[in-house]
Amino acid sequence: MSGDENKLKSRISGGAGGKAVSRPFIKDGSKNAERQAVSGKDADEGASGSRAFTGKAESSEKKSEVRKKERREKARSANKNKPSKAGKAKSAKAKKRNTDASGASQKEQSENSSGKLKSAIIAVLLILLTGAACLGIYHVSLVKHIEVLGCSTYSPTDIINAADLYTGKCILTYDTKAIKKSLDGDPYLKILSVERVYPDLIRITVEERTEYAAISAGTGTYCIIDRDGCVLYTGRRDNTEGLITVNGLSTFGFSTGTYISSDKSILRPYVLMELFAAFGERDGEIASIDISIPASLKIATTDGYTVMLGDSVEIEHKVARMFEALDRVRAEGKQNSVIYINTDSTDIGQGGSPTATAAPATTEAPADNPEDYSGERTEEPTEDPVGQPENTDPGGES
Repeated sequence: MSGDENKLKSRISGGAGGKAVSRPFIKDGSKNAERQAVSGKDADEGASGSRAFTGKAESSEKKSEVRKKERREKARSANKNKPSKAGKAKSAKAKKRNTDASGASQKEQSENSSGKLKSAIIAVLLILLTGAACLGIYHVSLVKHIEVLGCSTYSPTDIINAADLYTGKCILTYDTKAIKKSLDGDPYLKILSVERVYPDLIRITVEERTEYAAISAGTGTYCIIDRDGCVLYTGRRDNTEGLITVNGLSTFGFSTGTYISSDKSILRPYVLMELFAAFGERDGEIASIDISIPASLKIATTDGYTVMLGDSVEIEHKVARMFEALDRVRAEGKQNSVIYINTDSTDIGQGGSPTATAAPATTEAPADNPEDYSGERTEEPTEDPVGQPENTDPGGES
């Protein structure tokens, strides 16, 4: 128990002097009751004073503790703010590390900046070099020459103008397929190739189609074809000199740039193409061909001989024998002979027919088939098959 509490008890028990006061026992009830009332009042005053004192004491203790705590905080703060040797060393090391890191960072930034600058310079140089290379290639690839090979009747200028070609453009801009297509419109030209020859040349290789035969369409109109059967021209033609005249073949449906043998269902054009191929280099000796009757082919030469070739079976072999017989009758000086070629033999008649062979009858195309009418006479034997005349002359050639 503290001293304050002892004092309080003394005051309660002994009054202001702190001493015990003896009070005489009063028998009188009223006085006794008064004393008890006074004693209770004093006790209340003492308890109240004790509580007040106790509160002041507690308040004083709290203030003391707060002041101590503040002093401890100040001391701790002072100690914290006051650097120690170890703290100074750590701070110096940290500062050095920060300085080194800052220097490294600055060095790295400088290197990065230098690297970026170098990369930018390299990129610019590459762009400039690429542009210069492209410009150089462009100037080198400008077409300076256009070459045309294979033309004779046409001049190279004619073909270049027909294709609408000019120099001075980049070689890559020339469309070879379009050039070929533009020249294909001329049936007299066969375009073999159109090619770019780097760096600056366009080469066009052509083959001129030559008029070879004239298919008669009647009334002075003809269909002009080359040796391959390509139609070069259709219409009126006053002069067909130098061309093989073909009779007995309808020209219906023929148009320039097409081939007469394109329809495989028609026999006569194929027979005609076989004859052209069999003539070979001796085609200059042939004046006309009559294929009005495919089983009785008739050929006339430029020097007046007539050859009855028969049908188209083994036609190449028959044509070879025809030229042999022509060589023989020319060597013998026989004029205007008719040569009959069959599979096994060759008969030569003087003046239009072989000896003991009936004179061939003249036949014309039926009135209901005007397309096969050639305007010429076609000889056809009346008794024996064509190419197989009866030879009764012992001195006749066989």
